[in-house]
Amino acid sequence: MKRFSICAACFVCLAAFAVSFAMAQEKAPAQDGWINLFEGKTLADFDCYLDDNGVKENVYTLEDGILKVSGNPYGWLSPKGTYRNFIFETEIFYPTDDPKANSGIFIRIAEPENRPTPLFLPPCVECQLQTQNIGHLFAFHGHTLIGASDRYSYRERKEFDGKAAPELHKLLHVKNAQVGADGWNKLAIFCHEDLVTVFLNGQAVNWACNVTNAAGRIGFQSEGGQVWFRNARIKPMDEK
Repeated sequence: MKRFSICAACFVCLAAFAVSFAMAQEKAPAQDGWINLFEGKTLADFDCYLDDNGVKENVYTLEDGILKVSGNPYGWLSPKGTYRNFIFETEIFYPTDDPKANSGIFIRIAEPENRPTPLFLPPCVECQLQTQNIGHLFAFHGHTLIGASDRYSYRERKEFDGKAAPELHKLLHVKNAQVGADGWNKLAIFCHEDLVTVFLNGQAVNWACNVTNAAGRIGFQSEGGQVWFRNARIKPMDEK
């Protein structure tokens, strides 16, 4: 119980910071320290892994500041750079009527250099973007996270080294945080030490603690559904 009370206290502090940060954003759209991930970029500026020898340009399109993902084959697209403590923001749009359109944001991707074959689900923490479950959190391939017992479970994934993936459902009291298929949804992920908090359209929808505390890459997932991203940016928070 002590561990979760500490996590809850951290969450409250981080939530208060997020509210003040959002208010500041309204007054000052441009903030120092932000790195725009799409602005002035082409697909050549991103690394990519796709199943079945997929071709990056056939799955991802970056034009007019919008990253469009076809969803097949499965894989992920990653900008350069690694981040440990940060604020990440993007807007998400689902150009489809499929209620189970799927994707995700990977954080702290830590693919070992000696891994002979990358994985479409790399060692990372994933923020789920499946339309019915935006904000669920998963930890893959040795990455860790914990949360309140009524939201925390393991999902067996025998195909991945026989390891189960910790899964944390979004907060049970959150309803109607999603704009819907006709609008853009604003996602914010706050990552500090071993705490991760997820906001959707201004509402806190999930938090986790005991998250693997290591620098890693950001990834935009291709997982069977069409999804668009825009205004993707990250603000590193580590001290220099």
